[in-house]
Amino acid sequence: MGTFGGGAKSKSEAFTGNGTWTRPTGVTGAWITLVGGGGGGGGGDTGEAAAGGGGQGGWVLQRHMYVSDDVVFAIGGGGGGGAADAAGTDGTNSTCGTGCTLVSYGGHGGLPAATAADGNGGGTDDPVSGVAYFGAGDVYGSLGGGGAVGGVGGKSAATTGAGRAGACGGFAPGGTSAATAGGAGGGSWGVGADGNAGGAGSNAAANTGGGGSGGGDGANAGGNGGSGYGVITWSE
Repeated sequence: MGTFGGGAKSKSEAFTGNGTWTRPTGVTGAWITLVGGGGGGGGGDTGEAAAGGGGQGGWVLQRHMYVSDDVVFAIGGGGGGGAADAAGTDGTNSTCGTGCTLVSYGGHGGLPAATAADGNGGGTDDPVSGVAYFGAGDVYGSLGGGGAVGGVGGKSAATTGAGRAGACGGFAPGGTSAATAGGAGGGSWGVGADGNAGGAGSNAAANTGGGGSGGGDGANAGGNGGSGYGVITWSE
């Protein structure tokens, strides 16, 4: 707990699941951080013995809001890892409403290696699902998918699967991955999952928004994305 100018004390409440913040009398403004669920990693490819792509990290949205009522938080879940030869599922959006209305998007699931030879990660270069996007008064983190710089998971010795970090400063990095391993999950509020060679993908930790890593080369499932998170800070 800190102190703002004029002697007002700052307070905060974190949400790791659905819940409601009760607006204190006289409070009309608050700073809200909202993190979407991370995407699940794509499955490894049985036919080519190739690795799947890592899931994209969930969006991180931060905004100072006018609040007129209690604020209801709905925290998004992480996407499921894909079975062998299947894509991971997208993470679920996190939202808050009643006293204010915000949406922080879940990350896209990673693609299986069968879809693209090196296993594409979930991230793409557009404001909804790839690079950072700055709206008026907003800070959005974006949320690179797993894989090397181009967003690909590992297949050959020449291709590693390092996860891409969130594009806005201050967000956590993606996971790391060796050659032939599944693409690592993209970073969000917390780090993405590391890729594994020749085994199932790793799950991202809960309440990080990190992406799950892709399944290692062969018939290996991808890891699950991490669930989202929310926090509200105000002064009294």
